[in-house]
Amino acid sequence: MPNRISSRPPGSPSWVTSLRWLATLILCLSPGWIQSQAAAVSPRAVRPHGAAKPNILFIILDDAGIDQLRIFNPLAVTTPPTPNMDAIAAAGLKFTRCYAMPECSPGRSCFFTGRYPLRTGVTAAILSLDLTGAQVSRFESTIPKVLSTAGYQSALLGKFHLAGPDNNPDGFGTPHALGWDYFSGTLYGAPAYIDPSLGGQYTADKTNYCWGYPIGSQRGVGWFLTSSNTVYCDDNNGQGYTGKDVVTRGGIPALDALGNFAATCTAAQSSGRSVAFTNFNGYYMWPKAINDGTNVFTSIGRKYAAVDQTDDAIRWIRNQTNASQPWMVSMSYSSIHTPYQPPPDNLYPPGFTWPAHLPENDCTDFGTVKTVSDLMVSAMDREIGRLLVETGLATYGVDGKLNYDPAASNTMIVITSDNGTYLYGVNYPYNPTRSKGTCYETGLRVPLIVAGPVVANPGRSVDHLVSCVDLFQLFGELAGVDVRSVVPSSHVLDCQPMLAYLTDPNAPAVRKYVFAQAGNGLKAPTTHIWPTVLTIGPENICTDSLFTSQSLAETEGGTWYGPGGTQTFYTACDVRAANIYSNLTVLPTRSWTVLTDRYKLIQFERAPCDSALGSYEFYDLKPTPLDPLNPLGIDNANRDLLTNGVPVNLTPEQTLAYNELKAELNRFLASEPVCNTDGNLDKQVTQADVDGVNQYWGQASWFDVNSDGTTDQTDLDCVLANLGNNCLQTGPGIVCPVPPYLANLTEQETGAFSFVFNGTAGYPYTVTATTNLTTPTSDWLVLGPAVETSPGSYTFTDPPSATQPKLYRIK
Repeated sequence: MPNRISSRPPGSPSWVTSLRWLATLILCLSPGWIQSQAAAVSPRAVRPHGAAKPNILFIILDDAGIDQLRIFNPLAVTTPPTPNMDAIAAAGLKFTRCYAMPECSPGRSCFFTGRYPLRTGVTAAILSLDLTGAQVSRFESTIPKVLSTAGYQSALLGKFHLAGPDNNPDGFGTPHALGWDYFSGTLYGAPAYIDPSLGGQYTADKTNYCWGYPIGSQRGVGWFLTSSNTVYCDDNNGQGYTGKDVVTRGGIPALDALGNFAATCTAAQSSGRSVAFTNFNGYYMWPKAINDGTNVFTSIGRKYAAVDQTDDAIRWIRNQTNASQPWMVSMSYSSIHTPYQPPPDNLYPPGFTWPAHLPENDCTDFGTVKTVSDLMVSAMDREIGRLLVETGLATYGVDGKLNYDPAASNTMIVITSDNGTYLYGVNYPYNPTRSKGTCYETGLRVPLIVAGPVVANPGRSVDHLVSCVDLFQLFGELAGVDVRSVVPSSHVLDCQPMLAYLTDPNAPAVRKYVFAQAGNGLKAPTTHIWPTVLTIGPENICTDSLFTSQSLAETEGGTWYGPGGTQTFYTACDVRAANIYSNLTVLPTRSWTVLTDRYKLIQFERAPCDSALGSYEFYDLKPTPLDPLNPLGIDNANRDLLTNGVPVNLTPEQTLAYNELKAELNRFLASEPVCNTDGNLDKQVTQADVDGVNQYWGQASWFDVNSDGTTDQTDLDCVLANLGNNCLQTGPGIVCPVPPYLANLTEQETGAFSFVFNGTAGYPYTVTATTNLTTPTSDWLVLGPAVETSPGSYTFTDPPSATQPKLYRIK
C-alpha cells in the first residue's frame, strides 16, 4: 500500500576504428522493422481552437538524442520506427540544430528555468550524494510558477530529476515546491535497477535473469499481490504466463527448487524460496511518488513505466474540465534511460521478431542491448500516440496510423529530449564514445518538434541554432507571458525568443551562440567518486566524476574500480597507469563549450595524466558528405583543429573564429554575478538568509553556504559577516570558508605529518581525521586546532602512525 507522507513547506580514442566496427555491427542488426499501428480509441473532446491561451503538452524523451529518429537522422543504418512522432513532426516543425545539456538534470533545469547550469548550480545529473546546491532551488522562477500568472494549471508526469528527495528539505515534495500543481512519477534519474534475483528468489548469479524475468516463450506461474498486500500464486487458469507477462501484470515470476521458472504453483510453493515484493525491477517495479499539492504518497509502481506515466497524463488531462483555464502538462518519459529492459510485447512494432543471430538473454552483448534500446524507443512512440488519441488530440485511422490535425484543438505540442543518447544506443553517423555526458555533438544534439494551431506552414524544418533554455521563453510566448517581466531581475535569463520561428517561415536567426557545460555536481568534500570504465568495441572510457556507487556503475554497463570491485584504484589516472587497458580515454572532470552554426570551441578541466592534451579543442562543423565515417562533420577526434590545445597553422578565418569563441566563452563563464552566502537567489544577504539558516538548521539546504552538507553555526557566521550586502551593487562579499581536505594539504616533513593549507585569514580552524577512507559517513576524530603561522596559512602536526592512515579534514 502507498505510504502517506505530510509534505513540507517552504589521449583521444581511435574513433575511426570504433565507427567502422559499430557501422558493421549495426548493418548486421537490422531486424526488419515495420510501421507501428494500434487499435482505434474513441477520442475525447478537448477545448476548441480559438480560446485565448493554448494548452501546452510538453513531451520529454530521456536520453534520446537526435540520432534516434529517422526524420532527424536519415543517414542512420537503421533506426527504430517512430510513426507517431513522425506524424506530429509532419504536421508541425522540426528544429534540426537544437542543443541540450550533456546530462539529464542540467537539461531539464534549462527547460524549466531558462537559465544555464552555471547560474542554477545544476551542473550534472543529480545523484543521492549531491547537495541541495546542485539541485533546482525552490527559489527559482520555474515555468509552472511563471505560467500560473496567466492562469495555467500545471502537471508533471513521469521522470522529475530536478531536485530531491535526497539532501533536500522538501524531500519528495520538491515538485510542488518548484511550482507544479500535480506530480506523479519518479523523482529519480532512472526507474530502478533491474532485479536479477526475481525478488530474492535467485542468488546463484546475475546473468540467468539479467532482464529481471525469464526470457522467451516458456510459460510458468507468478507471484502477485492482493489489494491488501498478500502474496499469492497464479497459474492463469492453468495456461501459465511468460516471464514478461508476469512482470507486465505487476508480478514476479515464480521459481522452483532448482531455480527454474516454476511450471505450477505447487512447484513454486514447495521450492523453499521466499519472494520479496519490496525489490525494484527496472521499468516494471520502480519508486513512484504522487504529490497532489498537499500530501505526498509513495509506493512501488507495478506497471511498465511508460504505460503508467501515459495513463497518469491521460487521467489528469481528462480531469481538466474548466474550459476557461488553460493547462500545461510536462509528459516526461523515463525511456530510454538505462537500465535497458525489453518493453511489454504489445508495445513492440507489429511484425517484429527477435533477430536469430542475437543472444536474447545476454544483457552484455552490444547487438542485444542496442535492439532492446530500439524497442524501448518504439514502445515510447506507441505510448505518445495513445496519449494523443485518448485525450482527443488525434485519432487512429482504419490503417492504424495516427491522424493528427493541429487545427482541431487548442493545444500546442512540444517534443524534445533532455540530452544526447547514452553510448550503447547511439546510431551512425553519431559518435558513441562522445555521447551523453560530454560536450560533443552526440552528447548535446537533440530532436525538437513543435506542432499545434500556432504553427504556420507546417511540415517544414528550422535550421537555426536553438538552445534548451529557449523553450522556457517559448512556453511564455505561447501563454502570452513576458518571462522577463515575471522572473526577478536578479535571476539572469539565458533564453531567447522562438515564437517567430513558428509563425514566420522566413524568420531570421535569433541566436548566434549556444553554450553548454558538463560538470560534476556538488558533493560534500568527504565524498570520493571512484573510477569506472565503460567499454564499447575497442574503446575504453574511464571516468571518476560520474558514478557514485558500484550498483550505479554496473547498471550503466561499467566496470567499477572502487571498493567492492575486483581491483581498487583511487583515480582514473591510476587505472591508466595499471595498464589494464591498451586503449583508455580518461573523461575530463568538467567541460564548457560555445559554438556558432559553423565553429565550436570546448574548454576542459582534464585529469593530471592528460594535462599534455591542453585545455581546448576547436572544431569546424561543416558537413563533409563524401566522408563515410563523418559525413555530418561533427566533432570527432580527427577534426580537432588545435594541436594539444594550441592553435597551430589555422587559416585566417579559423583564427578569427577561434578568438571570437574563446572571448565569448570567457564572457559566459564570467557572466553570473557571484553573491557569497546568498541562499535565496536574490543577490542580497538579508535577514531572510539568516532566517533560512535557522529554519533548516542541522539539514542540507540552500543556506549551507560552505557546502559541507549541513546548515550550521559556520553558515550562520558567514551569513552574518555578509549581512546587508547587495552583491549587484557592492560585489560578492566575504567568502565563506570551505573546509580543506587531504587534496589541499601538503606534507612538510617526511614522517612528521605536518601540513600547511590555505584558509581565510583570522578564521579559526579545527583539525579532524578518520582512518576510514571509503565511507563518506565515517566518524571524524577531533585532533585539535590549526595554528595560523601567517595570514591565511596554517599548520598542524600529528604524530606519525604507519598502521593508521588518516584522511584529514579542517573545519
